[in-house]
Amino acid sequence: MRTLWVLPLLGFAVWGQNAQTPRFAAKPSAIPGVVVEGPDDGAYADAIEANLGPERTAETNSWLPFAVIVTNNTSQGILAFAGRWILTDPRGGKTELVMTRALFQAPLSQVGPGQAVVFLPIRILAARNPGLGLPIGSADYQPDELHRFQSAQKIRFTLDGVVFTSGQFVGPDFVREYGQLRAESTAGYQLATALIARRDAGTPLPDILRWLQETAATRPGGPFGTRNWDAAVTSREAASYLRRYQSGGEEVMYRLAQERLSLPHLTVYR
Repeated sequence: MRTLWVLPLLGFAVWGQNAQTPRFAAKPSAIPGVVVEGPDDGAYADAIEANLGPERTAETNSWLPFAVIVTNNTSQGILAFAGRWILTDPRGGKTELVMTRALFQAPLSQVGPGQAVVFLPIRILAARNPGLGLPIGSADYQPDELHRFQSAQKIRFTLDGVVFTSGQFVGPDFVREYGQLRAESTAGYQLATALIARRDAGTPLPDILRWLQETAATRPGGPFGTRNWDAAVTSREAASYLRRYQSGGEEVMYRLAQERLSLPHLTVYR
């Protein structure tokens, strides 16, 4: 599950009209054994070639000046990432962009020891990873967001955290991404458990659908760091069950819940 947030820091950012090459700096990783390399690092170009290969879409290449290479030199696999870009426009206005990527529902896509990923503001890529290998195409490269980066005067990146296969979250957690990633690991599992329990207890289908509709309608908002992420993830998952019911019927909806419960259950902790 990928989540992207754009947060104003000092008022509303006003972006320049003329694209330029921003000054981009990646802060060294504060996570032991996890290495961050930006475009200014000498090994960056070789790492891009090694991870993505020489044949890439034009849309992928357009985002690479704002990407970092994250290498896992620990003894555990990594199942989630949280990164933060701070963009400064020519007038000094600042905007913060937070991107999280969780692989809890695709554990085979974990980034193992010695492996690396290309961490972009809109996606994480790794050509040899079955869950992260899709190139950026014309339908999803987000030109408005790209212009935001191209028009910035200065950009700073920080790796805010990772979740290892043990479930442990490690990192500075500046924007409290831990709360979101913990909810991603537990709330969906709990909703799937509750849905199957209602079915097995003989709850009438109209009552189950009404319960899912009420849950999906919650949609809690608020600032990223103080949002009720358990409720937010539960709301999103309830909506996905309703979509499955509408497209395929009752059995398809329950099959999705059973698939969720068949995955290894991981609870994120500090």
